[in-house]
Amino acid sequence: MSVMMVKEWGSLEKWDIEKIEGMIGRETIKHWITEKTAEMLPVASILKKWFEN
Repeated sequence: MSVMMVKEWGSLEKWDIEKIEGMIGRETIKHWITEKTAEMLPVASILKKWFEN
């Protein structure tokens, strides 16, 4: 299963962003990027430290 996923990911990497955008939509992409960025960056803790000083 993992070999198949790696192979498929390799295929997806070669797609143009316009093709992906046409399939799922610009707003969906923007929402996903925003959501994942918020999950990865500790924005709340950074702001809390900033305002405490």
